[in-house]
Amino acid sequence: MAKLDITDTAFAGFGVIKRNPLAPAVWGLVQMLLVAAPMALMIPMMAEFITTAIAAEQAGVEPQMSDIMAIQGRMNLISPFAMIAGLVARGLLGGAMFRSVLNPGDRAWFFMRLGKAELMLVVTGIVLSIIGVMALLVAGIIVAIVAVLIGQASTEAGIAVGILGGLAVLIAGLWALLRLSMAFGLSFDRRSFLLFESWPMTRGRTGSLFLIALVSAIVAAMLQALLYGLVFGGLLAGVFGTGALTMEMLQDPARLMTPAVWTGLVPWGLAALLLGSMAAGYLTTLVTAPWAAAYRALAPVADPPTIEPNLSAMAA
Repeated sequence: MAKLDITDTAFAGFGVIKRNPLAPAVWGLVQMLLVAAPMALMIPMMAEFITTAIAAEQAGVEPQMSDIMAIQGRMNLISPFAMIAGLVARGLLGGAMFRSVLNPGDRAWFFMRLGKAELMLVVTGIVLSIIGVMALLVAGIIVAIVAVLIGQASTEAGIAVGILGGLAVLIAGLWALLRLSMAFGLSFDRRSFLLFESWPMTRGRTGSLFLIALVSAIVAAMLQALLYGLVFGGLLAGVFGTGALTMEMLQDPARLMTPAVWTGLVPWGLAALLLGSMAAGYLTTLVTAPWAAAYRALAPVADPPTIEPNLSAMAA
């Protein structure tokens, strides 16, 4: 049975950052650009929406519903592009993080590629999400029905069954997710959709995988609080210290919406966006790399090629 070291695996993200200190920052910026690009198309529509609402308020009338629906309709046209950009970001950056662990020598383009491996990674995530949601929904409905039936005889018993049943469903769902967690590494590494092939790989290791997930999540959460506190705390101090934003502006919405105020806040907003995106790249690496490291430790070794004996040479 392959050995799974909990400590080394849980902190695999730090190894990735140590070997490639700039890569996570680039990943965070690329994700920001992919997600922000469709959102940028909505900015003129959002500005039009706000302008329409302010004009109606100043005139003392209700905004025309037809105008609001027209703006909303144009914004909805951007949604498919935002969804596609999100899927591309998931495959591109998830694949880069897995590649940095499984193929650390393949550093070109900061490990980022767009190919079949990334496609299989995205497909695996989508299918696993659909199966998980459907399974939880069915199990939740069953628990609710049982709780209602028991509650007809005893309200306290029905509530207890509902609570305990809900906890049981969540625990069972977490256990199943851990058993299927190696599907991402399998699908990426083999460039093929492999989901239930993860099941035998994780047999007897759900406890270790849970501890790995728990440790990496706690560490990432602590660092997130520290990084975001320093970054955004420093930016807020700069905003108020330079007078770009004051308490009087916050208390006067009309003054806050003036172009001069927004122009002064733009550089600070861009700085927050860039620094926050880079920090997110490092934090995501800390919680993603452990799963690639776990797959590397548990991946089955390919069978050696069969060598046919040379009978003629043996006879000679």
